[in-house]
Amino acid sequence: LGNDTERWVSYICEEAHAKSAHPQMLPFRCRVPTVQKIKIWGHSYASVDPESSARFVEKYFGAKRLKDIRGDCGAREIEVQYPSFDDYRGGGLHIKFVNNPSKPAGKYDIAAFVKSMALLYGNLSDNSGHHWNQFFDSHLGFYVPKVVGMVEAFMHDGVQFFTGLSSGLYQSVYVVIPATGKIVEVLGDYAPTVPLPVNHIRMGSTDQFCTPKRRLSVQDIPTHALGINYHSGDADINKTTMASADPDAAVNFAVRYLGASRIQQGRAPPADGQCAKLAWAQWPDGHQWHLVDAKAADWVSFDHLRPDIPFNISDLAEYIEDLRHFDINQYDQWLDYHDIFHLSNLTAIAQILNNDGVSYGVWSRPDEGTCSLYLSIPRNGIAVEMRSSEYEAPWLKRKCEENVFSLCTAEQEVNRELPSIV
Repeated sequence: LGNDTERWVSYICEEAHAKSAHPQMLPFRCRVPTVQKIKIWGHSYASVDPESSARFVEKYFGAKRLKDIRGDCGAREIEVQYPSFDDYRGGGLHIKFVNNPSKPAGKYDIAAFVKSMALLYGNLSDNSGHHWNQFFDSHLGFYVPKVVGMVEAFMHDGVQFFTGLSSGLYQSVYVVIPATGKIVEVLGDYAPTVPLPVNHIRMGSTDQFCTPKRRLSVQDIPTHALGINYHSGDADINKTTMASADPDAAVNFAVRYLGASRIQQGRAPPADGQCAKLAWAQWPDGHQWHLVDAKAADWVSFDHLRPDIPFNISDLAEYIEDLRHFDINQYDQWLDYHDIFHLSNLTAIAQILNNDGVSYGVWSRPDEGTCSLYLSIPRNGIAVEMRSSEYEAPWLKRKCEENVFSLCTAEQEVNRELPSIV
């Protein structure tokens, strides 16, 4: 079977069915009667200022604005699309920036989260914050048309960022999208005409798991301008990295219900529990999830940052799970952080979720001709949206018609006290 993931999936499904394995133990792709086309469509960010978020990605990443929806309640949703490429870089993701102030969020709402992350991160360009911290592992990885031009624009405009350096070649750029509390990883190796100041450079990602605060010193920087061991096939692919309280639980859920396959994490032994725990999943279109529990980077606990930053990733997962109420189809502010997958048909996954007693939210967008299931990954508080224009089952069609997404629909706030942390 070699390294062909799809052939392995087919083989495993055949073996499982032959052994009459219990359906709930089978991967999603072994339980559906017909092949489901599942591919990454986009990503959503909660934002306290969607306009500033959108302008940033338009200016520096080459995004194009598609929609700007405003609600009477002050809510707003801006949708942009990232550039597309006809090679390994892929691209073309739809990105949404959403401000949903009327939705429930508890006392630690999106505004509080964005404020606390700014405090935690500090200045990305001078290492005043806590590099690498757990929340940096919540980031989208993608390519831009001209990474050197982007970096030069960052330098000119004073945008805070950091990057890596290996064999003389700079690797990936990390920068915060304004008003979201989230960083992104702009993928790709690059060589600017003028070397970057050392304060922008940190060590490679594999080493950071055990020494997350360390930066490269001046004597560490190679003098040659280009990498000596770089090959075109070494490039990263588009991915969503997630700070995860339980990486294995997240990947298991993605395999069982979202159509993914588990793959081996590629960050070497330090990422297998010594200083961090990683688990990876991949979809047929090549999109990957990298789930990360960066144990050595829990500065919220190690540096006693509470109450200014009330939660580490485990605390936040518990807080969100306590807040979330799909049983009454309640949309909370934290749902606005999520990956968006497009399915050829929504009925199959909805039926499997029903059979297994997995709760989910349902919201349709009639103007787009789509309906979406929103799920929350157990033990993680991570949301994901599965959308489709096909949902023919009468019971599902009725549910979609009854629950039309609205930025301003008043929903009952479930009273939640900010959990005390000892």
